[in-house]
Amino acid sequence: MKKNGQITLEPWGSIKGTLLRGGKPSANETLYLNFAASYSQRGLDLSIRAITDDKGAFEFDHVPPAECQILAPNRTGDNPGGWGPLEQIKQIRVESGQVVNTTIDAPEKTVVQATRVQGQQSDSTPSRTLKGFILQPDGKPAVEAGVGFAGDQHDLHIGDGQLVVERMNPNTAFTDSSGAFAVPWPNSATALYVASGQGVANLNIAGVTNGMRIVLQPWAKVEGIMRLNNRPAPGAQIHLHNIGGDRFGWWEGRVFMTDTITDANGHFLFAHVLPGKCGLGRWMDAGHGTRSIGDDVLLTVAPGESTNIAWGGNGRPVTGVVELANPKNLPDDAAFVIFFRSRFQSFPKEPRMARRAFHDYEGLIGSDNTFRADDVPPGYYAVAVTGRTGHLGSARPFPQSVTVEVTNIDVPPLADPKKCEPFDIGRIKVSLEFPSETTASQTPGAE
Repeated sequence: MKKNGQITLEPWGSIKGTLLRGGKPSANETLYLNFAASYSQRGLDLSIRAITDDKGAFEFDHVPPAECQILAPNRTGDNPGGWGPLEQIKQIRVESGQVVNTTIDAPEKTVVQATRVQGQQSDSTPSRTLKGFILQPDGKPAVEAGVGFAGDQHDLHIGDGQLVVERMNPNTAFTDSSGAFAVPWPNSATALYVASGQGVANLNIAGVTNGMRIVLQPWAKVEGIMRLNNRPAPGAQIHLHNIGGDRFGWWEGRVFMTDTITDANGHFLFAHVLPGKCGLGRWMDAGHGTRSIGDDVLLTVAPGESTNIAWGGNGRPVTGVVELANPKNLPDDAAFVIFFRSRFQSFPKEPRMARRAFHDYEGLIGSDNTFRADDVPPGYYAVAVTGRTGHLGSARPFPQSVTVEVTNIDVPPLADPKKCEPFDIGRIKVSLEFPSETTASQTPGAE
């Protein structure tokens, strides 16, 4: 992006490839792209994530020119979520604007026997052990069900048919052949989660007692077709999560989270969904290889039932040019995103859901200052531009992130839905002021 003729950003590169394990495609595996000293010396923990599809294919988009390493977990079975240490499986040099194609034949993951009864000590030393039995929805013992305590000091959530531990959580165990379990019970625990291929349970800590029998409820299922503009959306990464807390408190109240990728026809399937209220969102490029979720669809799913939806396809592309005028303290690695936030005249009665009446549509601003936001429905929108620099390897807080609302627009209905013509809003002038280096270092993670 050119700013008053002073700075020209180099075009992004990308890495496309296939991951094999033992010569066979490795599906649904999370890979990380880490960068070497040129970024870490500037205080940036730069990491990009990708997920392999059913054929082992993956893509890292918007990769800056640099020496980088592809990392992947090197073992499975450490705990119910299969979390394991990362190891380098490929080192690659990406030049400005280059598309690197690669095939990686990595070793099979090491299978580590999970702890069945006792876990290692942690900062919140367990004062007791919870023992009980887990039963399938049909009353039979639930074998190899993951059982774990969640709390402020222990990252744990329910994923696709299993528990997922983001960091090592010693307070987890598996059931044996009779459905029995024994799991360390920390004083800081707030909830008990149970998950297996047959069903799921989440209990508030107040309802947990020793010797209890927990009957799992069947998973729900969500599937459908995703469309962008007037076409199916192949290869789209989408996210499903339960609706727990405040929409703007990203992790608050989150019990269930999982991702999937649409197939060539835009079809997607979530086979293990926590029953109740949930939100379906589309991962969108947020600059620096990070992602954000927009265009939430709100659902209520019942145990053992399948929900089919037709998602998207009611909007049009919105295009334009952003002119950054008189930027202050502009970092040399800044990335820019434009947001369109719908403004409704009325809101649902439930306060939590009222906040969810805001839907975001966004587009990354390219090196030529142009942008494109897809599938924006007709309506009235506030338009904002965010500048970001340096990130923590996820869509969560950036070391520096500055947003300014610039205008409001009306996106008109399509005259001919079959053509789905873009709506061009012309040039937008934006003034952004980043915190100074001193201020930024005093308030890391400020948005």
